[in-house]
Amino acid sequence: MGLALNRYIGNSILPLLISHSKFYAEADNYASLLDATLHTVYRLSKNKMLTKGQREAVSDFLVALTREMQPNMLLKLLRKLTVDVANLSEYTTVALRLLTLHYERCGKYYGSSGGQGSYGTASEEERRLTMMLFSNIFDSLSKREYDPELFGKALPCLIAIGCALPPDYSLSTNLDDELIKNNASDADGPYNPRPIETHSVNINSDLNNLVVKFSEHYHDAWSSRKLENGWKFGDQYSWSEKVHPRLKPYNHLSEYEKERYKEPIRDSLKALLAYNWNIEQGDSEMASLNRSNNRRSSKTSLGPDHQTPFNYHPRPVDMTNLTLSRDMQNMAERLAENAHDIWAKKKKEEIDSSAGSPHPQLVPYDLLTDKEKKKDRERCQELLKYIQFQGYKLHRVSKGGPAPPEDSSATSAASLERRFAYKLLEKLLHYQDIASVNMKQQVPSSTYSHRSAFKDTPRDVKFFSKVVLPLVEKYFNTNKSYFIAVATAASTSGAASLKEKEMVAT
Repeated sequence: MGLALNRYIGNSILPLLISHSKFYAEADNYASLLDATLHTVYRLSKNKMLTKGQREAVSDFLVALTREMQPNMLLKLLRKLTVDVANLSEYTTVALRLLTLHYERCGKYYGSSGGQGSYGTASEEERRLTMMLFSNIFDSLSKREYDPELFGKALPCLIAIGCALPPDYSLSTNLDDELIKNNASDADGPYNPRPIETHSVNINSDLNNLVVKFSEHYHDAWSSRKLENGWKFGDQYSWSEKVHPRLKPYNHLSEYEKERYKEPIRDSLKALLAYNWNIEQGDSEMASLNRSNNRRSSKTSLGPDHQTPFNYHPRPVDMTNLTLSRDMQNMAERLAENAHDIWAKKKKEEIDSSAGSPHPQLVPYDLLTDKEKKKDRERCQELLKYIQFQGYKLHRVSKGGPAPPEDSSATSAASLERRFAYKLLEKLLHYQDIASVNMKQQVPSSTYSHRSAFKDTPRDVKFFSKVVLPLVEKYFNTNKSYFIAVATAASTSGAASLKEKEMVAT
């Protein structure tokens, strides 16, 4: 059955979708569907049961789809690829081809300060993931025996990624790096939900008050939608008669019902702090003005002419004029994924303890349908808006926090050492030293011939000749102006440091 399904997808469905790929660029209203399709087909590409022709059909479709998508829509896929390419194999050739063509097409998006036309400019996270992709592919190749086919696909990918990143881009250490490493072991195995660790994260009294306020707002918003759709209050739930026992003011809910609202909100706030986001109190006067203009509290009064005994008229906060930045939208999606992992972990433990049947939603977040993602996604987006509505400022900080101002020289030196060009030069020199030592150890022998000598060459020498040397040639041809430019006392941006030039001379 599985083989027949693979054959049907590879021979019929994907070729049909490829032939209509020109319509994907105009499908902005179906971005979530395209995103779900992208992740589903990419997961299919790692199926070891695919034939060569079927894998090529999957690869062709992924290339056709990503060619029409905005580069920022590939952020979640880049996170996955960062894990997958850390262990290169014959099943990662689709990922290598996809990355090669993507970075060749969108090089200016990642490398130019002015961006690439309507695509705009890459975010900090996209550039950081790009640098991690390069490092993971490079390190993975260095540990493998020479495979002409795999190395032939990986080298163009390394060149495309390396030439896309600005040489002076500095990698900022972030919690996401640790999360990627922790999740690497689960990349190809069965779904093992691993929500972010928040046991050491505490929220203060102000944020606890925020949890209560947002719980009431979220309950009012839910009730408002229910009432608009014809639902009414009743002691017993009935889907057919549209009766729900929670259609009453928030302060009339039981503690258990209130906790069902507060627990996922509290978990999302802790995850937000664990992801190194700061929630700081901002302009209190502006927050008070927002609340006075937009806050519509629920009213409760008895009246015989109403449907419920509470005369409940939910009026949630109107936040239609609030928008989320791209970073906040990405974070809302990650919070939604974390919320799904928390639920899945509890559900899995419940099923294991009771020997129950598996739940259809016990799958990775990316494999859920848009309808299944909707609840977590909308709650997290609404939460980030509500935090700003209440006058708080949201911003992301580096893992180490702000640098001390009194040691500017040490900070500058550390920043230079985190540059992409600096780290690349360190890697190249390291493998040059290893290759030179191994070549000196080669003893001429009468048993060697021109044909057999290469087969007996050490792995490090092959890696140096097949990867390092071609990469050096392409990288320096692309970024020669960076290494020729002279840095000034006022700014070292766009020019190689003295240490980098010394490493090039070496």
